[in-house]
Amino acid sequence: MPVPLDNETFKGPDPRPTKRVKNPKAMSDTHKAGCFCVLNCGKPGSVHHVLPRSQGGDDIPANLVCLCGSGTTGHHGLVEANNPGALAELGAYLQLERPDTILYVKIKLGAQEGEAWLKRRLLVSA
Repeated sequence: MPVPLDNETFKGPDPRPTKRVKNPKAMSDTHKAGCFCVLNCGKPGSVHHVLPRSQGGDDIPANLVCLCGSGTTGHHGLVEANNPGALAELGAYLQLERPDTILYVKIKLGAQEGEAWLKRRLLVSA
């Protein structure tokens, strides 16, 4: 709803977030292809959303990586716990091996916000 301010009407941003793509098949396909940790340990892993679902991250291959452990153990647990070393290692992997993920984040969040998020979260200078 427009808000009057100093006799002018302004529309604010749309308060509804964009709908998240939910695709369980993408997650199961990632597991079927062989889900091993991308952070140089090579252990069997679980699927991790680079841009978290809570922040609108989609269930699409460009947003998924395999990390060892669960959300509380292994590299997956370290990333979920915001461990700076694990986050930087994930960021370095994405820069070298997954330009699709970098591009996805920039498109999903917008170019400037995406770059800021990547730099703040994963120390990626994109």
